[in-house]
Amino acid sequence: MSLIRRSLIWFGLLTATFCIVGVLRQSFVLPTARGGVNVRITNPDQVVISKPAELVVFTLTLQNSGSESVVITGCEVGCTCTTPVGLPLTLAANSECNLSFKLKANDHEGSVARQEIRVYTMPPAPDLFAIVVSRVEAQSPVTLISE
Repeated sequence: MSLIRRSLIWFGLLTATFCIVGVLRQSFVLPTARGGVNVRITNPDQVVISKPAELVVFTLTLQNSGSESVVITGCEVGCTCTTPVGLPLTLAANSECNLSFKLKANDHEGSVARQEIRVYTMPPAPDLFAIVVSRVEAQSPVTLISE
C-alpha cells in the first residue's frame, strides 16, 4: 500500500471515531445536562435610586424552568443590604418567586454603591448572582420665598 493510501485510511478512521463520539455525546450527555437544575434570576442588574439614609426595598425574581423543585437555602449580600426573611423556601418546577431585600442608602448625596447578591440553592445552581447599584439622589434645594 502506498503512503498516501495509508494516510487516507487513518484519517478516515480518525474522522469516523470523532463522529461516533460526537453522536454518543449528543445522545447521552446533553439530555442529562438539560434535565439538571435550571434556575435563573430574571432581573439580575438593577439600579436603586434613593434619598440619603433611606431604607429601600427591591426584589429579585427567581425562575425555575427545570422539571424538579429547588430549595433556595440562602443569600450572601453586601454590608448595606439585608437577606430576605423566610428562607429556606421551595421553588416548584416551572414557577417563579420574588425575594425581597432591604437596602440602607448611603448618607452622602450623589454617592454610588455596587452590591453583589449571591443566591444559594439545593441542588446547587451555578452563577446565581445579581448586581444592584444604589445611587443616592441629591436633595432638592430649598427655595426661600420672601413675604
